[in-house]
Amino acid sequence: MDRTAASQTWDALAKAIDEIYNRNASQLSFEELYRNAYNLVLHKHGTLLYEGVSEKLSSHLLATVERLAEVPDSSLLEDISKTWNEHRITMIMVRDILMYMDRTYIAQQRRRPVYELGLHLFRITVWEHPRIQPRVTELLMSTIASERGGLLVDDRSLLKSNLGMLLELGHADSSSVYERDFEGIFLGTTQEFYRVESMDFLSKNTAIDYVSKAAKRLGEEKERAGALGLPMTTEGPLHRIIETELIERHAKTIVDMENSGFAALLKDDSKLEEMRSMYDLFVRVPSSVDNLRDALSERIKADGKALISDQEKGEANAPAFVRGVLAMRERYEKIVTVSFRGEKKAKKRTKEAFENFLNTDARAASCLALYVDEKLRVGLKTATEEQIKDEIQKVITVFRYLSDKDVFESFYKQHLAKRLLSGKSVSSDAERAMVSQLKAECGYQFTSKLEGMFNDMRISQDMQDAYKHHKMNQTSQQAGENTSNEKPIDIEVDVLTNGYWPSQNVPPCTLPQQVQDAIDRFSKFYLEKHTGRKLSWQTTAGAADIKAVFGSAPDYRRHELDYTSKSKRVRIPLVKESSVKKGDPGAAGAASAAAAAANGAVPFPVEEDRRHLVEASLVRIMKARKTLHHNDLIAEVIRQLSVRFSPSPQFVKKRIESLIEREYLERTTQDHRGRSSQLPPRVVSILVCSRTACLNGRVTDRPSGVETILCSVYRTTTGNSKPMRSFDEREMPNATDHILIRNCDECRRWTHCPSFLIPLDKKVVPHFSTIVMMQSTRRCYKGQPRNPYLQYFIVLLGTLMFGGLDLPTSEAFSSSSRTSRFPSLLTAKVSGDGLGEYDPSEDIRPEREVVVGDPQLRLKEKERSVTSILKELAAIQQQGPQKYCILGTRHCSYLHQQIIELLAYALVLSGNHVYTSGAGGTNAATIRGALRAERDDLLTVILPQSMDRQTKESQELVKKVKDVITMPQNDDMSLDVASRICNSYLLSQTDQLISFAFHESTTVIEATKEAKELDMLVTTLYLD
Repeated sequence: MDRTAASQTWDALAKAIDEIYNRNASQLSFEELYRNAYNLVLHKHGTLLYEGVSEKLSSHLLATVERLAEVPDSSLLEDISKTWNEHRITMIMVRDILMYMDRTYIAQQRRRPVYELGLHLFRITVWEHPRIQPRVTELLMSTIASERGGLLVDDRSLLKSNLGMLLELGHADSSSVYERDFEGIFLGTTQEFYRVESMDFLSKNTAIDYVSKAAKRLGEEKERAGALGLPMTTEGPLHRIIETELIERHAKTIVDMENSGFAALLKDDSKLEEMRSMYDLFVRVPSSVDNLRDALSERIKADGKALISDQEKGEANAPAFVRGVLAMRERYEKIVTVSFRGEKKAKKRTKEAFENFLNTDARAASCLALYVDEKLRVGLKTATEEQIKDEIQKVITVFRYLSDKDVFESFYKQHLAKRLLSGKSVSSDAERAMVSQLKAECGYQFTSKLEGMFNDMRISQDMQDAYKHHKMNQTSQQAGENTSNEKPIDIEVDVLTNGYWPSQNVPPCTLPQQVQDAIDRFSKFYLEKHTGRKLSWQTTAGAADIKAVFGSAPDYRRHELDYTSKSKRVRIPLVKESSVKKGDPGAAGAASAAAAAANGAVPFPVEEDRRHLVEASLVRIMKARKTLHHNDLIAEVIRQLSVRFSPSPQFVKKRIESLIEREYLERTTQDHRGRSSQLPPRVVSILVCSRTACLNGRVTDRPSGVETILCSVYRTTTGNSKPMRSFDEREMPNATDHILIRNCDECRRWTHCPSFLIPLDKKVVPHFSTIVMMQSTRRCYKGQPRNPYLQYFIVLLGTLMFGGLDLPTSEAFSSSSRTSRFPSLLTAKVSGDGLGEYDPSEDIRPEREVVVGDPQLRLKEKERSVTSILKELAAIQQQGPQKYCILGTRHCSYLHQQIIELLAYALVLSGNHVYTSGAGGTNAATIRGALRAERDDLLTVILPQSMDRQTKESQELVKKVKDVITMPQNDDMSLDVASRICNSYLLSQTDQLISFAFHESTTVIEATKEAKELDMLVTTLYLD
């Protein structure tokens, strides 16, 4: 096809395009048109066709824009929408005719496809015309503003069509026409609109009305965004702007608004729905909810202080104070449940607020003890078992808020003793239920004396029965010997263990001869049955029934007195019997407790017990740790005693000074800061593998580079100038208790190192909580392993062992730091004293680094400073006993199983609870290691299915475990599914996860991801 024929063919196609624009496409033959376009492209006339189409489209669009420019504003949106829809239909038809050109010519020449070319020409010709774009944008903004103002919009479809046009134009040629000409302006006007409206509305209406208005506006904007077809890139910023202007900017004002704010609503129990509406609005902006929580916390504290003030003024007694606290808790618990929808953070703030005002002094503890005494004496007489359980649970809830639990224990023990001795407890089951709840909260040590009191009463009852039987056997003999008419006095004795019951100072008491004779008879009976014991009579805790007859016949007057030994005198009235008041055995004790509750001071006996508890804890910790930093010692004491009370750091410091004065403790001489000790609470064990020969597990006399650095650290930190050739206990006291060094000439990999797995018995392992295993994979040069990591850990070791060095940084090892605070150490290292020609400042980049055994290799990505290592180590050391979940692959090498077994062994010995599942490999090694520690209570195995579904080897191993949980309900499932369920349950019971896996270990990796979602501390070690 020549040029002339091509021009004729194009003229036919051009006329067809004109007909399509004129809406006469029904008269065209699309098959013929497609063949003409095909022939033009096939005979190399694609450029003629493409440029002709572009010119033809441009000419039609120019005519269109001239027409649209004269259209009035009232119909512009409709006309532009109609024009756009017609242009799209036209371009679809043209694209179908020129489909072959799209597939071949355009792809080869890298030009715009026909459809996108049409949209591009529409954008630059029609939309960007100065009489079109500004007017359309303004009309869109005004229409949306009218709709926000409450005016009805004729047809949202016009808005949606125009916005869809902008979106498609932008996507067609990757331009930002939508963002530039609509989105930015739309978001800006929206922000300004809601900023003005919110300020105006809030100044004229209540907070409740504002919340309703804001919620309505948010709903309207969401519905409008859907109706207009706004993309997510616009809808997201739109909602954030509205939430910022309506909620975040005015959150504090809404909460504090007088009479209608959230703080005011908290005073009214009937406003739960209004508060929930406010919470539902604020929860859209999480940071704003803190204002609601703060208001809740402040309201609780204010109400609590009012209760304390009433109690101080005498307007409310101790039981009334506790009843007020319980009513407060019930009220605010309902607010949190309904208005805050049970939010955990709100529950936590509520708990903290109650703890804040209840622990102002010891008043709450003493008042709670009096409240429990009132309930267990008279308050629960007609209560059912369920009511008693509920009442005890309420008491335990308040008890959880107390930090002075030992004050409560002291008062509770006194009241319990009175109830037991006087027999005025409503129910022994209720008493035991209360003690059982206290035991569940604070442990057996907290209630051991209380349980001993119950045991004494049980034994005393048996003793009284035996004594009555003894008296009956001697009745006839005593009747023959007694010639007088005097009847012997009956006596009931409770024999109590001195250490369980409240101690009292018994003043001298001269008893009547008849009473003394009865005491002597019982003492003789008791001591004949129990040799080696001593009875000390508590006359202040006794009671007597006295019956007296006055007057002469026939005018006898009979009087009965319930006499307690708390009374100093007994006046026998000679008037009416009704004027004699029966004594209350708990009156004096109640008055004493009420006085203590009134002033809020810690009773002296409790204060004395605290001194002993702190000193006992200090001695116990130091006997286990030997040496410890002063601040770490204080923190550990506070942590251990937090179950009973929270001692202040100043109080602990005083007890430390007291123990030092009495020579129970002493300060270390090496610590120049005057701290209590020089070693951290747990010491690092570093296993170093280098190319120096071993001799019976000891470093040889020929010093290596590692040993030389250790000697330099030793000389720097201790001031000992004597050279060291071997690292042993004679020249470094106690060093072998804290460091184990094994050098081996044969090793190339850990799997071939015969001295790698060192037998550690129970006397050694508790000293180590972190095991750092290192290997120099590069060659050694004159005894110095070429691995900068090794240098860092050696200095870390010196810092931990001798405590005289501050935290070193990575700059301390550069040649520019030779004048730092470590002159001896750095001079020896830089000058090469004993180190050969190795320069520590040399930039050495090991090709690979062994993390935990071989073949687990990884590329070394970046250098780490000793400062970061020390901080990580300190974080590990400060943690107390935890619940660890150890999971891993079944395909685990023997070496890795040995490491896992040692890890589980050390975790259990240090008091941690280990959880695992039942299988081979990792889990089996964990079970074996934990069993070696001989602590059955600290190992739990959870099987994914029943015991019968386990392998024979697993069954034999699991049978040795005391605490085994099976899941027979999963027997019908596959092992893979059952393992996932089991792993989820394991994670719910533990605090940390340690996993050993390959990168294709799907089940273990899924458990790791789930643990991270639960905000658990996760350590994953990949074995490949």
